[in-house]
Amino acid sequence: MEIVKYCRQTLIKVSHSIEAKIVFDADAIEVLGTYGFIREIFCNIKQRNKSWDDSINDAIEVNKIFKDKLKTKTGKKLIEESNIILDNFLCDYHYWKLIN
Repeated sequence: MEIVKYCRQTLIKVSHSIEAKIVFDADAIEVLGTYGFIREIFCNIKQRNKSWDDSINDAIEVNKIFKDKLKTKTGKKLIEESNIILDNFLCDYHYWKLIN
């Protein structure tokens, strides 16, 4: 229970255990990857009644927030690899918006 107690961004500190940092990163990676990005978009559309463009912009902001807060080297490496796919999608999306 102690790990769960401290894996929130406001509570986790450098002095907390590696286990708490791993749990924190696992939760963040769930939000950060391509599936988390798409889930955030559809939650914004369906539950928060936001437009497609606003949903994508919000998902980008959520991604930036969580990406900067990862605690372990492994977590940072995993999300770096996952974000290649996401970055390609965003490049294509922004290009598509420019030409239409």
